[in-house]
This record gives sequence, C-alpha cells and structure tokens, in this order.
Amino acid sequence: MSTTKVKKSELNPDLEKVLENVESGKESLTKYKNFDEYIKHAKKVLED
Repeated sequence: MSTTKVKKSELNPDLEKVLENVESGKESLTKYKNFDEYIKHAKKVLED
C-alpha cells in the first residue's frame, strides 16, 4: 500500500490529531481487504 506525504500545515487539525493517535497506538486503525469489505462494514454500522 502506498501513502502520500502531506505537509502538516495542509491537514485539518482534527485529522492531524487522529493520525498522531493512530501512529502512537492510542487509537486503532481498521484495515479492510478491499472496498467491498469496507462498504459491508459501513452498511452494518449505519443499520445499528
């Protein structure tokens, strides 16, 4: 998987905080096998 570096000044401060928390392990990051798995999970969350 490829990621693109973005200057911190270009990021929303809330997003920047979340990314810092994920990087430090304070928040978990869910990875999906593919887009269909993500959509399936999103539909389930919205139904609950």
